[in-house]
Amino acid sequence: MQKSKPYLTPEEYLKMERVAEAKGEYYKGEIFAFAGASFNHNKIAANVLGELTAALKNTQCFALTSDMRVWAADVEFSAYPDATVVCGEPEFHDEHKDWLTNPLVIIEVLSKSTGKYDQEEKFRLYRSLASFKEYVLIDQYSVYVQQFWKTAEDEWKLKLYEKLSDVVAFKTIAAEVSLKDIYRKVEF
Repeated sequence: MQKSKPYLTPEEYLKMERVAEAKGEYYKGEIFAFAGASFNHNKIAANVLGELTAALKNTQCFALTSDMRVWAADVEFSAYPDATVVCGEPEFHDEHKDWLTNPLVIIEVLSKSTGKYDQEEKFRLYRSLASFKEYVLIDQYSVYVQQFWKTAEDEWKLKLYEKLSDVVAFKTIAAEVSLKDIYRKVEF
C-alpha cells in the first residue's frame, strides 16, 4: 500500500473516494491506495461470494462485494473487504448508503503485500465494530483458511483449514463453504 495525501477528515476522504477511479483505505486522516488484485485473489473472492449468496438466499442475511466500504467510526477506519455479510437491515454512515457500519462477517483474501496487515492491524480495527462477529482469511497461494469468531464471552476463537476436503462452517450465519469450492479453478 502506498501512502497518499495525509490528514483528511473522514468526510473529505469519503467525498474524494466517491469520485475516485482507484480505491483507497482510510485510517485517521490518511489514505492508503492499493494495487489491483491477482487472478487467484479475484477468483477466490468470487467463489466465496457466490457460495455465500446461494447459502443465504432464504435468510435475512446477504453477502456484499468488495465495492462496499466498511466504516469503523470509533477508530476512524474505512476499508473495502473482499466480501462482507450483513444480517437484517444494513446501517450506513449517511444517506448515500455507500459506507456500511454494521457488517457481521468480513472476509479477506490474503496477498503478499497486505497479508500481515489483514491478519493483525486490520483485524484489530475491524474489532471496534460492535456488529462484527466473524473474520475469515483466505490464502491465495496455498490451501489455507483461518476462521475467527467472537464467542458470547467476548473472546475470539480460531479454527484453521488446510485440506480441500475441509468445510468452513460459519459460526454466525447459516452457511457452509467447502475449501474445494473456495479454491475452484484456482491454480497455485
